[in-house]
Amino acid sequence: MRLRLGSLLFLGASLFSLLGVNSCQSSDPIELRIFHTNDIHSRFRGAKTDAFGYGGMARISTLLQQLRKDIPRSLTLDGGDWSEGSWYFSVDAGANMLKAFDMMGYDAVGLGNHDFLAGPDAMIRYFKQSTVPVLAANLNMSAYLRSEELRKVVPSSMIKDVGGVKVGIIGLTTFQLLYDSYIAPVKITDVVEAATEQAQLLRSQVDVLVLISHNDLEINTELARVVPGLDVVISGHSHKKLYHPLVVQNAGRAVPVVETGEWGKFLGDLTLELDPKQKTVRMKKYELHAVSSDLAEDPRILSWIEEQDRILSARYGHDVHEVMAQSEFTLSREDHQESPLGNLAARAYRVATGADLALEEISLTGFAIPQGDVTYMDLHDVVPHIYNPDTGKEWELNVWDAQGSDLQTVVNVFYIVNGLMPLAPLGWLSADGAEITWDPGVKSQSASSAPSVRSIRVGGKPISLTAHYKVALSDGLLLAVRLASEKLNLRIDLSRMNNTHIEAWQAVASYGAQMGRLKREDLGVGGRARTIGPDLGFFQYSMNWDGERLQVEIQNLGLKSSALGSIRCFSGVPNNGLLHQTDDQVWTEFASAPIPTLTPGSKVVTTLNWSSKGLQPGLWPVRCDVASVGDQQEINNHAERVFKVQAR
Repeated sequence: MRLRLGSLLFLGASLFSLLGVNSCQSSDPIELRIFHTNDIHSRFRGAKTDAFGYGGMARISTLLQQLRKDIPRSLTLDGGDWSEGSWYFSVDAGANMLKAFDMMGYDAVGLGNHDFLAGPDAMIRYFKQSTVPVLAANLNMSAYLRSEELRKVVPSSMIKDVGGVKVGIIGLTTFQLLYDSYIAPVKITDVVEAATEQAQLLRSQVDVLVLISHNDLEINTELARVVPGLDVVISGHSHKKLYHPLVVQNAGRAVPVVETGEWGKFLGDLTLELDPKQKTVRMKKYELHAVSSDLAEDPRILSWIEEQDRILSARYGHDVHEVMAQSEFTLSREDHQESPLGNLAARAYRVATGADLALEEISLTGFAIPQGDVTYMDLHDVVPHIYNPDTGKEWELNVWDAQGSDLQTVVNVFYIVNGLMPLAPLGWLSADGAEITWDPGVKSQSASSAPSVRSIRVGGKPISLTAHYKVALSDGLLLAVRLASEKLNLRIDLSRMNNTHIEAWQAVASYGAQMGRLKREDLGVGGRARTIGPDLGFFQYSMNWDGERLQVEIQNLGLKSSALGSIRCFSGVPNNGLLHQTDDQVWTEFASAPIPTLTPGSKVVTTLNWSSKGLQPGLWPVRCDVASVGDQQEINNHAERVFKVQAR
């Protein structure tokens, strides 16, 4: 979304004249603690694939109780996307998450794009059951007949008295074309205009002004810079874990921007200091707390989670935690490259529908499948979107009778843009039953000029532009294709579309139960997409360690032989899940090795020495990088995995 900055900056002078108002009566410095989360996506329990075992609402509750003890002034906020994203959303379209926030003492939450997917009528129905305000200032409700009801349950902002300190809180949601229709006829408006208008209304009435913004981190950082009078921005949407706040200068004010990652694995803890004499607010301290497994689970929240399990189990006639399959490896998800989770979804769709091929867009999938036991809920949450409370259904599968030329256009569009099209953020297009050859060097907004996809084979044969193919795809991908056709004027014929009424998650669950074992040879990377040149690649599951030697399997995913290459491996700070996957991680190289020339489709296992002798016991992040002259795709040249070092 464009930020309209120029015409708004003049408001700064008038607002800054109001910053001296302060309702605090004390002349001594006053501390205010702000605890915050974001992008929980109804992950009531910790993610099984998290190497450090972080997460879980019952643990967050315990941590909050510990931190709030003996603190006279604190707020607890969430940056949005607290609801849709796991099976628990299907209990009651996210009302249960608001109930959890209420039980845990949250003061306000932002409205994320995944929080309005049940539509405005459902928002009224469910949000009014909550005592926790859901905030979003940038909504135009004028075309919605129930606008007054909706604005009551989704106010633009609020003022809260926290131990004599008046805190103004503004909320902003995000615009994504793919999800725009779910909130219609309500329109999402410009974030700068909405935030500035609310700042102008609130600044003179409050001591502290907080913005909860569910937008890309880059946009939230810019909002901190240009919206006059802000003291802090609680960020969401990017799933970015900030070990340290981003401090932005705004006309002499230092405004911290904070974000905690995803899925309730971390809790942010920001301490502000108010100086009544100088009438200033400054960041005194910031700490990111891990929601670790050594935290006791709050019995009240745990009991409530178990009740949600019973509701789902009764509704679907199956224990949601029953083990349905075993997985030989972790089926990870990487948005902009081929990954096993997308391969699983596409394979399940093709098997369920009997189509010639199946497609799924990786960013429309959900959570990684763990190695080992795979439960009914694990299989559901591969594609957990989007529960409709009126129909009781989630996204269904469609079979498109596609002409070859239209199929080629769709595949080419996704391969060209891979996150750049007007539907962004979109990622990798997973395929099953097709082999695609492409050129990663092509980046264009046009599907007709400079095609990225060089060839498509279906059922082992080259695609015919005049033939027809049965293509399975979910409601979500169908919506994305419709929007791409409309916005890019592609004129794709989608008239021959049959809804199977099979929910996407049901296809995955059935496939997992039927197979009993999820195998790397079936779902691992390779064979579905090949570059026209050399492409060395390896993945998290390609890295294995026996305590003495690290073995990395590297393959050439391209159609030309690779040049001689090299691999370098690094260890991160051990036993520090806070630093893990942040820009603050410190990497130390421990080994390197040459990579021989690889012919197309061939593999090599490279062995590097890394002994546990002398290493501190615990969890060690390891990252490896491969390099080779002429390699066509950089994104799959890096992978990380956490290994457990046993005490000797």
